Amino acid sequence: MIEEVENRKNQHKHLHYIELIVNFLILSDKDIEKRYPTYRISETRTLVQENIDIILDNSGYEIVEFENDERYELCKKNPVAHTVATRVESNNIAIKIMRYNSVHLVGNLEEKKTILKHLSDDFEHKRNDLKSINSQLEKKLFHVINNYNIRHDNPEVDASEQEVWYDAAYETMLFAWHTLYYAPYSRKIKDSMQKCDNKAVKEREEAL
Repeated sequence: MIEEVENRKNQHKHLHYIELIVNFLILSDKDIEKRYPTYRISETRTLVQENIDIILDNSGYEIVEFENDERYELCKKNPVAHTVATRVESNNIAIKIMRYNSVHLVGNLEEKKTILKHLSDDFEHKRNDLKSINSQLEKKLFHVINNYNIRHDNPEVDASEQEVWYDAAYETMLFAWHTLYYAPYSRKIKDSMQKCDNKAVKEREEAL
């Protein structure tokens, strides 16, 4: 267990170094392109980027651009987060959804709490919609939000499990968002299935 924790710490330290290199390379490229419009990226620069991409892919991380801050961060790959971030109405919420996966937030409970508080407050006005579609999911989501140091302090929560609960709240919220987006398609498919069933019943009755 101790060895696993140490390995994780070393991985995150290496990822921080890679992130620094990524920012230096990309921002330098942009600056040079502004100064010299005919500038073309060298083969060596391309090779360095390819090696960085391989390392990140094997580590389960990707480069994410945060335009408001003019910087790039390494974030844990999360396809559902990408899907939700492209569909939420607020760009600010989309940024928070993506940033929760940043390597900088691993073990950073205060920052995770701040992001989750914003996300849960934003989701509040969708609560009734979720409840009408999946009441059990709505109960589970707001149980975690209201009882595990996101909206309300709860000293009874085991400190060693706090990050696990934060991650559970985040993933459950992504699933809830995804459920809302999928609902219209689910209804459409259900209606189609009903029509097919009705048609089959009618054909059987006519065959008698």
